[in-house]
Amino acid sequence: PPKVFRGGHFYLLEQVHEVANYVKTTLEETLASLPQSLLASNATIPSVCYEKLITEVVEEWAQKQPNKEALVDAYERVTFGQMAERAKMLGYELASARYLDGRTGE
Repeated sequence: PPKVFRGGHFYLLEQVHEVANYVKTTLEETLASLPQSLLASNATIPSVCYEKLITEVVEEWAQKQPNKEALVDAYERVTFGQMAERAKMLGYELASARYLDGRTGE
């Protein structure tokens, strides 16, 4: 379950250090659990990453080559078409589930 800080969504200002330390620790633990090949890559960042949003790039690839593999791991292979569809579904879900409108659960 997610960590809950005193004050709920609007944690108190005096807890800034606690929240920052929690985020730092969580990120460090998460990164430590990733395969080292993901962390120690010599790959260069394509220039398109500075020009467009990742969603725009994925959508373009999905239109050009929907069946080309975008992501492959030991458990699943995902094409650009599938990835674009999943991204759209996630966007719709976030927009319709009150995650983006600033309100808290009631």
